[in-house]
Amino acid sequence: MRKYLALFLVFYTLGIVASPFISSELTIYFSLAFIITSVIVVLIFKPKMYFPMCILSLAVGILFSTFTFVYNEAPYKEYYGKTKDITVQVVKPYEKEGGKYIYPVKYVENGKRKGGTILLSVDNSYSKVIYSYGQTLDIINAEITPYTDVKSKFYHLSNGEYASIFIEDFNISNSSKTLKISRIKSSIYAFRKIAARACDDHLPKDVSALVRAITLGDKGGLSDDVKDDFSNSGLSHILAISGLHLSLILGFLSAFFDGLKKKKYILFPIQIVFCLFMIILTGGQYSVIRASVMYIIMALSGMFYREYDSLTSLMASGGLIAFLNPYSVYNTGFLMSFFATLGIILFSKRISTFLKEKLWISNKFLNDSLSISMSAQIFIIPITALSFNSIQLISVFSNVLAAPVFSFLLAVAIVYIIIAVTVPLCLPIFSGVVYFSSRILMAIAHYTAKIPYASIDISQEAFLIKFSIVASLCLAGWVFKITKSSAERIISLILSSVVLVTSLFMMTDKNYSRVSFIDVGQGDCTLVETSGKTVLVDGGNSNDKYDVGRYKIKPYLVKRGISSIDYAIITHYHEDHFSGILYLMKNFKIKTLIVSGASNPDDESNKSLILKTAEEMKIPVYFFYEKDAVKLSDNAQFTVYSPLRDITYSSNDESLVVKFTTNGVSFLFTGDIEKSGESKIVDKDIRADVLKVPHHG
Repeated sequence: MRKYLALFLVFYTLGIVASPFISSELTIYFSLAFIITSVIVVLIFKPKMYFPMCILSLAVGILFSTFTFVYNEAPYKEYYGKTKDITVQVVKPYEKEGGKYIYPVKYVENGKRKGGTILLSVDNSYSKVIYSYGQTLDIINAEITPYTDVKSKFYHLSNGEYASIFIEDFNISNSSKTLKISRIKSSIYAFRKIAARACDDHLPKDVSALVRAITLGDKGGLSDDVKDDFSNSGLSHILAISGLHLSLILGFLSAFFDGLKKKKYILFPIQIVFCLFMIILTGGQYSVIRASVMYIIMALSGMFYREYDSLTSLMASGGLIAFLNPYSVYNTGFLMSFFATLGIILFSKRISTFLKEKLWISNKFLNDSLSISMSAQIFIIPITALSFNSIQLISVFSNVLAAPVFSFLLAVAIVYIIIAVTVPLCLPIFSGVVYFSSRILMAIAHYTAKIPYASIDISQEAFLIKFSIVASLCLAGWVFKITKSSAERIISLILSSVVLVTSLFMMTDKNYSRVSFIDVGQGDCTLVETSGKTVLVDGGNSNDKYDVGRYKIKPYLVKRGISSIDYAIITHYHEDHFSGILYLMKNFKIKTLIVSGASNPDDESNKSLILKTAEEMKIPVYFFYEKDAVKLSDNAQFTVYSPLRDITYSSNDESLVVKFTTNGVSFLFTGDIEKSGESKIVDKDIRADVLKVPHHG
């Protein structure tokens, strides 16, 4: 049974992954071709059941994922790119993102909910009204927009979101239409709202956000710094309710009922109801569904005196999630939850035995903590490297430190939430305990994240190359171990050598030029890679709610496998050109900073901020004028054409105008230069193959 389930999941997933490359019109023909082929092969060759099952699973994956997309998008697809008055219903609690409130809604037509979830982003600066689950809203001049960017599209599809609406709050009003809602969901969301408000009212902002994340699954209030600390220390799984949280909570329930000497046939139904409660409370997060399904299967096994198999249970939970939403296979949270659990099931006992017999670690708590953390990391490391371009080397150590603190915090936080809903007058008694245990956990995350090399950045390309090298060498060693055939050994050695040489060539081949215009919204940012050197021209615009250096530029640099910037050029002293570089100066390696030699009195404060930051980080600064240049190699050079010396410019005309030339191809970067500045250089050699138009194009 387990083998068939595993094969179905693998080929069903392959079908889902293949479906975007097949047009919806051709999907039925491809699927029928797969099915007919499998039937013919079975009738003629009579193979084992594995082959036809694999083909059928592939066809089901293609068919079902395509059908899901078409069915959910169909009701409102005709309105894409058009403005229309529509009615929607809020189907989940909102999340706050910057100054906007994000509501998952369903399109309503003829009194019925239709299609997939739409994300409604509301700018609440006018009415300050917050909408609740089940409310029906009339929206004036709404434009339903599909997700077109490939990465964004599959991210949202993996969350069951098919389109978006961006609207001002004065275009929304409560609808006179009412639709039936789930009373159970409504009650649970009301419980969540009361609990969240109690946390906000009685705890500091950062502590409240942490408690809400680990008990309610609401991570919206967590600051970027806290998220970074937990991520870099390898503790980010603590912030997402998963099997760890449910196992602790269900463990508390088991201990409670054992203390009351109640029979297990009472405990198991309560555990099942609690799992279903948590799925609704957290908004159906995949990690919670996966863990809950596994616990429900385990409870049912206990009730009916059947043997529980954790691996089969895991595959059943993964299959259920992939059936509910085929695109969940693109969800990083689901993949991490599934494969971390798979690693624990497959390897934790072996690692525990090794630690006990070889390293003499017999203490149960320490042995269990190390074996579970290490086994989970076996599959987590490739996922984090490919998805987030980072690997947390300190993860095992930080988890051992955090485990007892987190267990205690979760217990008192659950009691705190229950009291908040039942007897809120008693909250101050527990607030202090929750506060101090939260502070200890955050301190562990913060200080372990600061340990050198706690988290290392690695590009997808670099990881895959290094993984290929290690895998080829391991495969060759394995072949040499299991076979004595000279031919097989020679073939494995040749193949491994080819992989090794190719990988080493790809790692050392830097003799190319590449210019990337990075989408930073309002502002400019261009990355130049040539002859092993990297140059960043401008750094986009940040604000209080979004740091473009942290969230856009640095991730792109890491993805490109860049660990340092040789030259950062700030064309002029406006925020939409230097903001991201400020972040990089503090959190990335910039070897040299180049700025415009001209400056306007209006820009003195910005100029001082840049120079002060460079001084603090010990980055040399050069002020460039006309005819200054940076020679990167014999074939690559940056040449400055403006500003001229001893001339007073306006804020925009002080921009550096630089031309990058490599192997006969040239790019002209113009900052925000205006007509008066252009007139001073129009007679110079500024002709280029590619022009970056002033004022962000």
